[in-house]
Amino acid sequence: MNNNTFAGVLPRSLGNLSTNLVTLYLDNNQISGIVPDEIANLFNIEDLQLWNNKFEGNIPAVIGNLSKLSDLELALNKFTGNIPSSLGNLSMLIGLDLGGNNLQGSIPSSLGNCRNLLALDLSENNLSGRIPRQIFSLSSLSRHLYLYSNLFTDSLPNEIGNLNNLGKLDVSYNMLSGEIPSSLGRCVRLEVLHMEQNFFKGTIPSSLSSLRGIQVRSFQ
Repeated sequence: MNNNTFAGVLPRSLGNLSTNLVTLYLDNNQISGIVPDEIANLFNIEDLQLWNNKFEGNIPAVIGNLSKLSDLELALNKFTGNIPSSLGNLSMLIGLDLGGNNLQGSIPSSLGNCRNLLALDLSENNLSGRIPRQIFSLSSLSRHLYLYSNLFTDSLPNEIGNLNNLGKLDVSYNMLSGEIPSSLGRCVRLEVLHMEQNFFKGTIPSSLSSLRGIQVRSFQ
């Protein structure tokens, strides 16, 4: 049902769909309104694609009850409010994309419980505060960690060096400050690194010379 021009809202009867449903693709439509809590009735769902619609309101906390979910894509909507801490219950999650919304508040540290995450995208929101150390301790992250175009402040913790499987890291266009941790040099699989448009000070650590596979790097 993706890549159509469906409009209107998601009916609460969505929760009456077969409990054997494992994938739901409604991306690239014109669906608006809230995502009803009844979506939690789809307790066998593994892949939920709602990106590029016009959904608004809060991301339902009950999504955190979908324990078999491996891919959650809610990007490019109009979601507001905080990221539900209940998403940290999704221990099977491999991909989480909440980019391009109007989310506020801080990143819940509970996301650090998603120990199977390969890709995390929280870019282009209004998220603020310090990026939790738990996020930088997700050594499972191998595809990308996108945190760009938010309002994050404070310094990057030494735990960033735990991302030694990560391919792409983008923390650009925030309000990060302090020195760039030398531990970043342990992220030897990085191919893309964006840190521009922040308030970093000091010098670029010499340890970054060990990032020999890097193809794109920007600190401006």
